[in-house]
Amino acid sequence: MSEQTATKVTESELNEVRRLSEDFNRLTMEIGELNIALIDLEAEIEKKKNQVNELRTKETKMGKDLEEKYGKGRLNLADGSYLPL
Repeated sequence: MSEQTATKVTESELNEVRRLSEDFNRLTMEIGELNIALIDLEAEIEKKKNQVNELRTKETKMGKDLEEKYGKGRLNLADGSYLPL
């Protein structure tokens, strides 16, 4: 069995490998942070979707209530007048 002797790389090569390793670690951490931010954004989007659905439900109910009270028609949001169809 032959013994192998270690060879030292140059300081420049070692520094470059270290920089590459640091860059890789930094990017890996940034990806993790972005994924956490994405999870938060997805949760916020889901919350907003639920709010939109609640508003649509309220809008539909309000429309039915107005139709029952005033008949089919259109509401002018600018002046509050209700124009029957």
